[in-house]
Amino acid sequence: MQVSSSNTNDDSIKSYQSQIKRLSWVLGIVAAILILISFLAPWILTNNKFSIIDFTDTGGIGDTIGGIMNPFIGLAGIILTFLAFYLQYKANQIQIANFDRQLKQDRLHFENQLKEQKEQFLKNQIENQFIEMIRLHKENVSEMSLEIFTSITNNKETINGRKVFKHFLNEVNIIYEVIKKHFTEEDADFRIRLSYDYFFSGLSHVYLLNPPKSDLHQQAFRDFKNINSSFLSTPGVDGGVKIRDIVSDPRLNLNHLILSGHSNLLGHYYRHLFHSVKFIVNLNENAFPYEEKRKYLRLLRAQLSNEEQALLFYNWRSGYGTDWESQSNRFFTDFRMIHNLRPMQLHYDFDLAKEFNLNSGYRTEKGRNDDFLFEFQVRRNEI
Repeated sequence: MQVSSSNTNDDSIKSYQSQIKRLSWVLGIVAAILILISFLAPWILTNNKFSIIDFTDTGGIGDTIGGIMNPFIGLAGIILTFLAFYLQYKANQIQIANFDRQLKQDRLHFENQLKEQKEQFLKNQIENQFIEMIRLHKENVSEMSLEIFTSITNNKETINGRKVFKHFLNEVNIIYEVIKKHFTEEDADFRIRLSYDYFFSGLSHVYLLNPPKSDLHQQAFRDFKNINSSFLSTPGVDGGVKIRDIVSDPRLNLNHLILSGHSNLLGHYYRHLFHSVKFIVNLNENAFPYEEKRKYLRLLRAQLSNEEQALLFYNWRSGYGTDWESQSNRFFTDFRMIHNLRPMQLHYDFDLAKEFNLNSGYRTEKGRNDDFLFEFQVRRNEI
């Protein structure tokens, strides 16, 4: 809009200048001719060879010359005076056009500056709010605590912060392994829903002692009770907890009581994390393009350990956090919130290649050929 207006004004000025130039030449030539004629007219008109009128009996030569030349000189003066006024008129028009153009440019410049200031102010507000969300997330993580037995001293120890998630992830995998051991006819959907429910909500001591009448539940609960009983009787990983007698996965170790429930810690943690991601995703893409949203969410994801991302996957897969990845929200795929998740952290029943389409079906950043869904794909591609 600004460029078009400027071009129009430039064309008008050029047109004025061209008209003035042509008219100046024409009127200047006419005036010059008239002045030339004024000098030649007395000689021509008083010479008998050229004039049919006899001027020999006229008054003094000065009166004759003045009478003959004055009309031509006067006419040339009128023309030149008109030309001067016309040039001044056109110059004023050009000045007015320049002033109008400058005024429009200044107005557009001011409007653009005001718009940029508003956008920058909005961005600063968004960034400050997002930084505050990250700060609150860190506080939520720092409030995590878990009582464990150390393998070196066999003493109780309370760990805090991000270290807790490693033990949380172990617990989910152990519970899942027990459930799978007894509910052989059920699929992975059933097992992870039941396992995560036990992990998140916990099981009371009374419920463990009096499990549901189902034989499969009783067998599973017997294993749960044995794990905790062995753990309590001889604390420490190197003590009486014979985890291999119950679950065969060599990756799984235990040094805390399971099934005590963690909803009091994780409930608020997941709600705040979800709304932080949603806050960025729902920003207007005219002001915050997709690539910029990804930049913000990388900062948030950088606060999540690999174990946190694995638990976040389980939270979604169990049905507790279905909104993390759905038709309306694509926080895992389009926005890569579990990008650092490694397959070996999950139970063997969960294949990320089957859970997600690893090669397509999600948004990517412009100009990037390595914008994979998961970090392990990048390394695999480099190999």
